[in-house]
Amino acid sequence: MNAIYKESNAQWVITIDMDMDLYTVPRLRELMLDCIAKRQAGIELDCAGMGYIDSTGLGVLVSTLNKVRAYDGTITITGLKPHIRKIFKITGLEGIFSLKE
Repeated sequence: MNAIYKESNAQWVITIDMDMDLYTVPRLRELMLDCIAKRQAGIELDCAGMGYIDSTGLGVLVSTLNKVRAYDGTITITGLKPHIRKIFKITGLEGIFSLKE
């Protein structure tokens, strides 16, 4: 998992290349909060390498979204596999996050 700041669109791009569960989510939380502390900007999560997400992962995304919205930022999620996108739809998070192919 890594993060790059793209000056051209004032956005953090975080590549997630692992499953998001109780054991790995703390790394994502820490990385996103570090990014926000360095520079308040939007976040794009590239999830093409993610095969699974549990409720812990969804919770971290929602709590981080609240922090990002405090400065009018957004979180865009790209590359979701169909079975993970379905989880976002079922939970109603599809309407809260900006999901892109």
